Amino acid sequence: EGRRELRVCCSLMAQELGPVAIIIDGLKNTDIQIRLNAIRNLSTIASALGADRVQHELLPFLMDALDDEEEVLVVLAEELGKFVEFVGGGDFAHLLLEPLESLARFDDPTVTEKTVVALTTVMAAVPDDKFEQHCVEMVKKLAQGDYSPRTAACALMPVVYPRATPESQEELLKHFCEMFDDI
Repeated sequence: EGRRELRVCCSLMAQELGPVAIIIDGLKNTDIQIRLNAIRNLSTIASALGADRVQHELLPFLMDALDDEEEVLVVLAEELGKFVEFVGGGDFAHLLLEPLESLARFDDPTVTEKTVVALTTVMAAVPDDKFEQHCVEMVKKLAQGDYSPRTAACALMPVVYPRATPESQEELLKHFCEMFDDI
């Protein structure tokens, strides 16, 4: 009886708050299929929120949701790779690097692979004046991690190296050689 009342209450609230509330509720749901559907509809919520709210509300919310099953994290990585326009374009693309870096540290090869694809797309949108500070530094941090982050760092080297400063290129090469020696 109590669950039925709760469902009716949640349904009424969802009707009042609209699709944004439904997706947020879906992201918190214990059913994996509902969470997957919610993540696949993140662009809907992002579009409804606008860039400022995506930056200050949705991305922090997603950072808290990164402790999930591999299947959910794979879809999240794919969706975040399409999020540049929702954070306000290239000038704000670097804001997507933090959740993607966290995903790159997850110990699952499929999550790492999808995250690298997303990072490649996001990094391409980061302007040159922010690239070194955000992208190169992130790859350097990943290169110092354990297996999954290092795998991601190796895969991102061809993306980062050409746009890095000569000093950073030297450091990236050093990290790459160290990772290669560890194999």
